[in-house]
Amino acid sequence: GISIKMATTTSESSVLQFEYTESEGTLWWDLSSINLDSDSEFVSSGFAVTTDDSSCSAASCVPGDKDCADSYQNPDDLDTRSCPSSAAFTMTLG
Repeated sequence: GISIKMATTTSESSVLQFEYTESEGTLWWDLSSINLDSDSEFVSSGFAVTTDDSSCSAASCVPGDKDCADSYQNPDDLDTRSCPSSAAFTMTLG
């Protein structure tokens, strides 16, 4: 799959990731905080992903939530979501 890594500094040591792969008309996606420091500006400001398709679930991490259930915290978490690949995604930071 593809991983879009976002950081608040030029260092790549603390990143929030939007990961996705497409298969047969379905987009499988998740947010990953595995490599995100708990004192990151992303954690303190919060972040979310929504779509324009009401059949898709959203992911939201409120400001200050260091263990957000909607974002991978560990490699074996079960936070992958699916959506029709025709959906448009919006990521909100802060």
